[in-house]
Amino acid sequence: MSSGAGTAFEPGGKFHHIFDPATGASADRLREVAVTAPRAMTADALATAICVVGEERAARLLAAYPDAQA
Repeated sequence: MSSGAGTAFEPGGKFHHIFDPATGASADRLREVAVTAPRAMTADALATAICVVGEERAARLLAAYPDAQA
């Protein structure tokens, strides 16, 4: 599972460790994402990536990993 809640840079949680490379700001499209996959490393990477790209692009990202679910 990925979420910005665990590592906030300020008390309100708006700024955290998951960055959107397009903006340089903390990703704010989703509150948290859980992914299951045969490999923990794949699940973790996909959860973080989906936090950044948002729900609209999650299905396209997951299509490349047919054994993963979010």
